[in-house]
Amino acid sequence: MSWDSTVVLSVLQACRLMVVETPLGKSTLEIDERTGTELQLHCNAQGKVALAISKQLGMDQLPGELPAITVNTVTDLAELAHQVSEVRSQGWASAIEEETLGISAIAAPILGINEEFIGAVALVATMQNISREMDPDQVRALKKAALRVSWNLGFKGDF
Repeated sequence: MSWDSTVVLSVLQACRLMVVETPLGKSTLEIDERTGTELQLHCNAQGKVALAISKQLGMDQLPGELPAITVNTVTDLAELAHQVSEVRSQGWASAIEEETLGISAIAAPILGINEEFIGAVALVATMQNISREMDPDQVRALKKAALRVSWNLGFKGDF
């Protein structure tokens, strides 16, 4: 199954979410998030996962005014808190054109021993490949990949 998406791995370092790997895939169009890039927490799927799952991060650590990166960026703290709550219950996040117009992402957490939040794995693609109508197969595959990585890091549960 191919979705023409880029995989992005990010990890939590102190209270910052950093891109550590964007492996070259088989997609005809690669979306590059450079290694070392610090991700904003409010406008991408990885950041929403971090806010939902990490015990080190919280909504109170966000600035009082969230900057609008695109017209689709969530800038209302109450709306973001609602989305973060949904991420916590469903185990994955999406960000549709919130950071870059035409680009969307879905992300799932990577957990370690004692359910410690390590980071997130994301699929990043153009709108034609990740749209507002989520493909359940994409979400399932993403969560399965994140779970396998988590198991390799000592996580014993399921999500």
